[in-house]
Amino acid sequence: MERSRYLMAGLLILSVCLNIYALSRIGDLSAAIREARNQVSRMQDSLDRGLDWVNNAVEKMREEARWMSRVEVTPGEPLDGIQPMTLSWQVREYPVGASVTLYLRERGEPEFTPYPAESTGGGGFRITFDHTIQPEPHVSISFSAESSSGKRESVVHESSGVYRTGEYEYYVSMTDGRETRTTEVSPLNVQQEASDLVSPVFVDIRAVNGQPAFDITVHENPKPEHYYYRLQGVSLKVRDGDLVVKEVTLMSQRTIEAPTPQGKGEIPVFEGRLEDYPAPSEVLLVLRYGDGVSTEFPVKYLMAPIRLY
Repeated sequence: MERSRYLMAGLLILSVCLNIYALSRIGDLSAAIREARNQVSRMQDSLDRGLDWVNNAVEKMREEARWMSRVEVTPGEPLDGIQPMTLSWQVREYPVGASVTLYLRERGEPEFTPYPAESTGGGGFRITFDHTIQPEPHVSISFSAESSSGKRESVVHESSGVYRTGEYEYYVSMTDGRETRTTEVSPLNVQQEASDLVSPVFVDIRAVNGQPAFDITVHENPKPEHYYYRLQGVSLKVRDGDLVVKEVTLMSQRTIEAPTPQGKGEIPVFEGRLEDYPAPSEVLLVLRYGDGVSTEFPVKYLMAPIRLY
């Protein structure tokens, strides 16, 4: 009996020692795994930096191998909804007397329009064309609805202004009568170059409790930056296919104070209610600026309001 107790005690001590040893080994292995992961992470970072360097070097060699530089866009002063855009570039080893032409088309159009280039000296060339302005401001939409318990719940949706207009394609051709060089067709986005035309816009949509109606408030958020066009009118358009079935003009009867490039200024607030319209429908927010310039985009919260009640 005594020997059994000693044997059990010995086995217990041995088990404890083995557990301690196992825990120690697990700790060592965990530390080794962490170090291995850190080394892999450092190797990955080093590899990424190496790949970036290689990509930059390859792009630099490609750039140096091109017979002309990339096209730069310089937007001009807007007038009557048109903004002149100057495209300029540099031809390397320009053959004196060679003619240079830039071919331009809006993305999706079948035909290119030729623009004979004007020499600016030293192998520099440029052309100017008229771009029809289609503003696409950054829009912040705040939606709120009152729940059955009486608590107002809010959902905020940010629309960061995806530029769909101002997208062109171009290529350049140069000939000296013996040899003709032509670039590949490349994309050109002039809208992003002129994105300071209009300021950001804030839209607040509040569901009217107990009925399918919405109170809507719209105003600019100019901050101190300068924007060429200021918001002059807002409306809501309900469309069923190509047919406009309802249109509501938001009225400006009050202002809010906001910072402008000239200091504090009064910004008009446009307000109105959208109700009694067929659903589901396409509901468009229409923003109107000076020079007859306007833009519109769909507001998904107003498409199928029956889901909110």
